[in-house]
Amino acid sequence: MLSFLLLPAAVWLLRDRLPLPPNAALLAVAAAAVIGLLLPEIIIKRLRKGYIQRLERGLPDALDMMIICAEAGLGLETAIERVAEEIAPAHAEVANEFALTATELKILSDRKAALMNMGERTGLEELKRFGSTLMQTLQYGTPLV
Repeated sequence: MLSFLLLPAAVWLLRDRLPLPPNAALLAVAAAAVIGLLLPEIIIKRLRKGYIQRLERGLPDALDMMIICAEAGLGLETAIERVAEEIAPAHAEVANEFALTATELKILSDRKAALMNMGERTGLEELKRFGSTLMQTLQYGTPLV
């Protein structure tokens, strides 16, 4: 929203330096306002798309690490924390999501909500299914592996 105000203001202030007729200067200010309104959304969509792609690339490694941690006898919270710690150098985005989930597991009274939040935050179907699977594991008391 700030770019909606700043971009036209910059064009208006620089109108004397731009070789434009007076009517064209007003048109340039209006165009700058439209660009300032649309540009942030375009940038955020592009950044989110890259973030989701990096999450999708790192998720198989994280799930493999979860299996290793579960086979080693770690509990759910500890396994998620460990995966977040170990995968951070290779897949920072996945590590951030797992670390946030581990923190939510500690803070929230409803562990199921913490697990479902990971999928809801990212919108990735794979993480939604992962959260559902872990939630069912907690609900029915079945082992992780």
